[in-house]
Amino acid sequence: MGAKVILTGAVRDVQCKGEIVSFRLVTGPATKNAPKGLKLFGPVTYQVQCTQRQWNRALWNPGDGSDLVIEGFVEPRRDPETGKLYIAVVAMSVTSQRKQDERKLQQLMQALDEARSEFREAKEREAPQAELEQKAAAFIKAQEGVERFRERHAELTGPK
Repeated sequence: MGAKVILTGAVRDVQCKGEIVSFRLVTGPATKNAPKGLKLFGPVTYQVQCTQRQWNRALWNPGDGSDLVIEGFVEPRRDPETGKLYIAVVAMSVTSQRKQDERKLQQLMQALDEARSEFREAKEREAPQAELEQKAAAFIKAQEGVERFRERHAELTGPK
């Protein structure tokens, strides 16, 4: 059995054969600054296989060109034609970075709506000042969180 790995990277050379989708995923380096005394590897290419269903569900839309996030098992394999070793990943989970960001925005918007509702409800029932201030602070914090996320991800289409 191979080691479990989570990869994020750019997809190349997608090939569909029956119910299996194969592609190369180019990752790294993960950071620009290596720990003292260590050198960073350059970009690494993995050969990934997933099912057609995983592939179809992974993308935000058919034109989604964002990086993919893959959870799977790494196995060293040998190319039958050349005899060279390569890194293969059998995907257990596949999703695009865009889809993850859209989900996160949806969660933030839901939290904002809940904070807004709680503040309005407390205001309508004339809650004590301390409770109103607490609800207002939670509402403002949720609103700022949505704004910061939208600034970093202007391409997202979630609700305004």
